[in-house]
Amino acid sequence: MPVRAVEPRGGQSWLRGSGPFSLAPIFHLAGGNYLPQMEREPQFVWKQCIVVRSDIRMSCGKTCAQVAHAAIAAYERADATARRKWFQEGQKKVVLKVPDERGLFELKSLAEHAGIATGLVQDAGLTEIPPGTVTALGLGPAKSEELDRITGSLPLL
Repeated sequence: MPVRAVEPRGGQSWLRGSGPFSLAPIFHLAGGNYLPQMEREPQFVWKQCIVVRSDIRMSCGKTCAQVAHAAIAAYERADATARRKWFQEGQKKVVLKVPDERGLFELKSLAEHAGIATGLVQDAGLTEIPPGTVTALGLGPAKSEELDRITGSLPLL
């Protein structure tokens, strides 16, 4: 399948193609010459943060499942306006880590105090970790600047 540019929202061009190395420049016609089109980095007003404990040994797949649970739990608790605006903007998500369970509860408290939707995940314990283990926390969707005040110092997962 050839690579093609699609413009799903706001005139931003996104590349689609087959294979992991389908990176092709987008060209536009200017004065009879093909020149590479420079794209601006998209600006996201809304985002969702998912925070995972780094002190629990989980496989990559288990961690991904916990992140997904947290994202959905927080999304379902967010107000309709925030969900709609975040969805229309492209659903930016950032996955971060904290060193322990206490870090998750501190973030949850700060977010709730700021009026940001939260979703705390407790594992059922059917596979890798004991039942009831708190694994992840979803925050938002909310305005990026509000989430940055709470999560801005956390490292990426």
